[in-house]
Amino acid sequence: MSSPAGDALGPAASAAAALEFVDGGVRLRDLGSMNGILVNGAESKSAQLKNGDRIQLGEHQFQFVLEDRRRGPRAYVIED
Repeated sequence: MSSPAGDALGPAASAAAALEFVDGGVRLRDLGSMNGILVNGAESKSAQLKNGDRIQLGEHQFQFVLEDRRRGPRAYVIED
């Protein structure tokens, strides 16, 4: 039995890639995908992603967007 989302997106595949948080950045790693991974048009097994990088996994294209958050999280002080 397939789900409505599975019908709309096509058959499910095994994991093709992983996003890893490493050394304060984000790395994209190929997990043995059939068609490989392209980052900015170049085939890659592993890439440290930068804001604006274009990623292609098979027929699907994505753009990596990283927000610069200079302000830390808000802190609230509750007094007794």
